[in-house]
Amino acid sequence: MSYENIPKNATETAVLVEVDKIVPVDVATLPDIPAKSFYFEVAAGRVTDNESLHTFGRNPTIDTADGFADLWSGGGVYTGFNATVAEPISVVSTSANDAAAGSGARFVRVVGLDTNREEITEVIVLNGTTPVISANSYIRCSLASVLQAGTLGGNDGIITGNQSVTVANVFFVMEVGDNRTLQSVYTIPANKQLLLVSIFTFLAKKGSSSAEVKILIRGLGGVFQTVTWFALDSNGTSYVPRQFDVPFQPLPAGADIKFAASVSANNTAVAAGIEGILETLPV
Repeated sequence: MSYENIPKNATETAVLVEVDKIVPVDVATLPDIPAKSFYFEVAAGRVTDNESLHTFGRNPTIDTADGFADLWSGGGVYTGFNATVAEPISVVSTSANDAAAGSGARFVRVVGLDTNREEITEVIVLNGTTPVISANSYIRCSLASVLQAGTLGGNDGIITGNQSVTVANVFFVMEVGDNRTLQSVYTIPANKQLLLVSIFTFLAKKGSSSAEVKILIRGLGGVFQTVTWFALDSNGTSYVPRQFDVPFQPLPAGADIKFAASVSANNTAVAAGIEGILETLPV
């Protein structure tokens, strides 16, 4: 509403008359009310045949002499991708406290792929420094997490999982107290494809250093190819995110993904990860 001064004639005093006015609304000026995004709906499990993926890991100690070291707790080259046949996994800790009745980690869930690259999982009951052999056979297994622990609240030792026959193929290394593996490696399961939404990498330890980081992808039966490259510097840009407005081209089932970093100073830690949508394809 507004008030207008309207004189009745030249000799009379003006009076205030209240006048209703209809003011048109410019819709473009209204604040946006954001709708729930597709990614939100996927993460909430409400989009059929789609699931969110978040993989993160780091290499805590890279030296200049290492060249490009893969970003996983085992250091150097990630050997889990060397497996060509499925084998049971041998899971062991460096601490006797990581056992069924111990004060450290007691039960560990492993998630991996079988010989057909179908996703499988099982729970391993730890036995300290004595290796425990899994019931399932795995050709890939980059994720393990502690389900239950004693009074220490987590794994007291370094927990390692490797193929029980081809022991040089180490699938995962879990650092003390992490309660899960931190590995920037992943293999796309059978009958799925991955749409990469974002990639990120950063220097993960205080100190003066720089690093070059690359992401490598190998299709089933192929070779690792560098698909993108980052530069980090502790005195400049120490964290780099890359968001894709249009998701990165679909990565097919069986493809291996990893990060590798080269550094300018010894004892540098570098971390990286990916986020994306795993889409289940029609059989």
